[in-house]
Amino acid sequence: DLIHPWGSLITSLETPDIIIIDLDPAPDVTWKEVVTAAFDIKEELAQLKLISFVKTTGGKGLHVVIPIQPEYEWGVIKNFTHVFVEYLEKRKPAQYISKMTKSKRGGKIFVDYLRNQRSATGIGTYSTRSRIHAPVSVPLEWDELTHSREDTDFNIKTLPNRLEHLKRDPWRDFWKIKQSLNLKI
Repeated sequence: DLIHPWGSLITSLETPDIIIIDLDPAPDVTWKEVVTAAFDIKEELAQLKLISFVKTTGGKGLHVVIPIQPEYEWGVIKNFTHVFVEYLEKRKPAQYISKMTKSKRGGKIFVDYLRNQRSATGIGTYSTRSRIHAPVSVPLEWDELTHSREDTDFNIKTLPNRLEHLKRDPWRDFWKIKQSLNLKI
């Protein structure tokens, strides 16, 4: 993989400005289920008054990404995301799992919150993966996310066509949003 940035800027390394909810499906989970999960998580975040964005990972999952003000340290962000994914798992235990244990992940989506800790990284937007056909992590508009994987399966050969026909940046407002988690700590 080429680029895996931290969730903070160099000017504020200890206070992240991005939260990543990584949806990592078990091999027997369909793309439709992954997309449904992403929309489910978007709605749960909206209940917390958080606007989220979605991107492909260049793999079999998706990232739901939340821009935040850099006002809390890594430990607080990790705890927030841990509690959030445990809530998801308790709400829909047949769909989600918050533990890495591969033997228990069959038929479920591992909702990985561990990208939200100091020194952890996530695949950068428009970064290639070191896999066959060089898939690319691509930001999407929520309404581009369909149940057909072919609609969102980009690689270094197909991405130029997408960029040429893109009318606007799907994440154009990402860095403009100044939202707080409003945690009472």
